[in-house]
Amino acid sequence: MAYQLDLVDFLQFCRFVEGQQVAPLLTEDNIRRYCAHLAQQQRSTATIHRRLTAIKQYCLFCMQEESLTSDPTQYLTRPVRRKRLPRIVSERDVQLLFEAAQALPTLERTRALLMLLLLYGSGLRVSELVSLQWGACEGDGAFLRIKGKGGKERCVPLCTHAYHLLATWRTMIGQTLWIFPSSATKGYLSRQRIFQILKHLATQAGLDPSCLSPHVLRHAFATHLLEHGADLMSLKKMLGHRDITTTEIYTHVMPERLDQTVRQYHPLGHATHKCVL
Repeated sequence: MAYQLDLVDFLQFCRFVEGQQVAPLLTEDNIRRYCAHLAQQQRSTATIHRRLTAIKQYCLFCMQEESLTSDPTQYLTRPVRRKRLPRIVSERDVQLLFEAAQALPTLERTRALLMLLLLYGSGLRVSELVSLQWGACEGDGAFLRIKGKGGKERCVPLCTHAYHLLATWRTMIGQTLWIFPSSATKGYLSRQRIFQILKHLATQAGLDPSCLSPHVLRHAFATHLLEHGADLMSLKKMLGHRDITTTEIYTHVMPERLDQTVRQYHPLGHATHKCVL
């Protein structure tokens, strides 16, 4: 959805360059003008980087469809993004969210608890959460088969609480295709509704609603796993990351854990080690 909006914005810009209506051509000049336009608007480096990524992917698609003979973005370099440390919540804050969910009426309570268990307990993205179907439950129900970014599939484990709550939730809502059904056009809850539910829980828990989102809970899932001894490769598979470097960012938010690892496993980390200088 974000890439689609980026492309629409770019094409609208191409139609109105220097006050004159022009054809929305995918040319290197137009793309460079667009980047300059974004810079003048003081858009962030991350925004410009994503817009260029969307345009580049679209150009590659057009080449595959043979509507372009060459890639107009091949000589364009995307601005270097400064990696931001992920925002997370503490284990205590997560506990407060669960306690706030427990105070809701029965149906809302079960739904909210299940959402928290899947976001924080399995590390799902919000887009993966809302589009979950009952057919995603694998085998004995201990795993969920998730279709993530780029159509890539992965299996994520279900914690015991989520496994039992899923069964309870199914008896409560009856036969449906979606795990979180809705009367909306798509048939399932919107991303916006998930955000609203989490903001409400945060308020009830005495937390800052602006600091909580589905992705914050996904970050907390990853960080808390590492803090309790999980390895990066297993975490990479559960999160559905293409590259291990994406997963490695979580090591920067847990310096105490890294320090403990060196002290525990490295020969020089022991106080009794005699080092000859």
